Amino acid sequence: MNNEILDEDLISKKENNIQSKILSWTSIIILWFGIGYSFSFGYLTKQDLAAIILLAVVSLICNINFEIGVKITLGLIIAGVFNMVEFLPIKYEISIGTDVFMISIDIILLLVLMIHYLTNKLYFAKYLDYFSVVEQYQDEIKTPNRSRINNFKTRFSNKDIAELEAISKTINSLKKQILLRKNY
Repeated sequence: MNNEILDEDLISKKENNIQSKILSWTSIIILWFGIGYSFSFGYLTKQDLAAIILLAVVSLICNINFEIGVKITLGLIIAGVFNMVEFLPIKYEISIGTDVFMISIDIILLLVLMIHYLTNKLYFAKYLDYFSVVEQYQDEIKTPNRSRINNFKTRFSNKDIAELEAISKTINSLKKQILLRKNY
């Protein structure tokens, strides 16, 4: 009976793993569909050819090392958001600027960028944590009490409960001795 339960758990974990891999590839698949759609209508420019080459390279890198490929895909999608490469023949853009200097942002690729981030959040978490640690460090410089609290946490975080109880007893006995000395 227990073996059957374990087998079912392993099967469900494999299915979840396959589903998560498909979700992780969602943005790349959307970009390939966009390029295929452009190709089917004969709408190919230099930017489309650049997108095909870059997306093929990114897909290959994702097959070899997905963590690196996800980050490169992020850069590629950002390049598409700012119209450096074209993945889709349909464009909905927001333009900001004047006649001399204009920045246009592709809304559809901005949505693909959000999908890419949301489906691959685990791969970006390490880098986002780095930036939050930098922010916390800046806050600690401003407040010395916060640094003392963090020092306390790091000093006692590796201790088990028995060691913490022993430290607590030692501190309590020291406090009693100090009180007794003050009373004399």
